[in-house]
Amino acid sequence: MPWCHGSHLKSATETEIVASLDVGKAGLIKTFTTRNQLVENQSVKVELVDGPFQHLTGSWIFTPLSEEACRVELDLEFEFSSNLVAMMLGPIFNEAANTMVAAFCNRADDIYDAG
Repeated sequence: MPWCHGSHLKSATETEIVASLDVGKAGLIKTFTTRNQLVENQSVKVELVDGPFQHLTGSWIFTPLSEEACRVELDLEFEFSSNLVAMMLGPIFNEAANTMVAAFCNRADDIYDAG
């Protein structure tokens, strides 16, 4: 994912991960931190902890299709902290949001096809 410049695990339990992502393009990199709550085999709820947003919430939803497949959906709602930040980061974050599901599915294929 060309817009992702780094990730940092802050804390983890069996049902919750707090992590940061460094996102950006053309030298403009910003970090945001989310709390990610897992409902096993169903969903991951995403909440903003810190970053250049007024608010950010969302969820990954996993809907079983068969024993070996599921549909993956990402629903994100976000608003940047200011119009200036929105102008600078809006295109980058929109690109990121639009490529996350495909990247997730590609990574899952790499892991589970290799197993």
